[in-house]
Amino acid sequence: MNAIKYIKSERSLIEYSRKGIEKTLLMDILSQANLSLNEFASYLHISSRMIQKKGQHEKFSPAVSERALYIARLYSRGETIFGDLKKFSEWMNTENPSMGGVRPKSFLDTYSGIQLLMNKLNGIAHGFPA
Repeated sequence: MNAIKYIKSERSLIEYSRKGIEKTLLMDILSQANLSLNEFASYLHISSRMIQKKGQHEKFSPAVSERALYIARLYSRGETIFGDLKKFSEWMNTENPSMGGVRPKSFLDTYSGIQLLMNKLNGIAHGFPA
């Protein structure tokens, strides 16, 4: 995922979040995460209209930028563990009994949910069931 180059460390994630990310990067994250615009906007706690009306090089607020970068980092980790972004997206869209029977992507709306998914991915990387 191209966005991962912005978040090589926690410090760089903070720096890029504070500066705000441009719409072009946000749209790249959206595309690679294979989410609809409305769905992605809801995870970022903004309207899809707000995304649409931004200019290509206009920046989003630090809060929106940070959440988008956290999602990008999660998808990058998922791609690494599953070996393919498509396989990871399928996992994110499949009801998971070990997560209460919900789709993992339903947790993308909070930082705690994103961290829960990251922990789950790390468990999968170490041989625990998906």
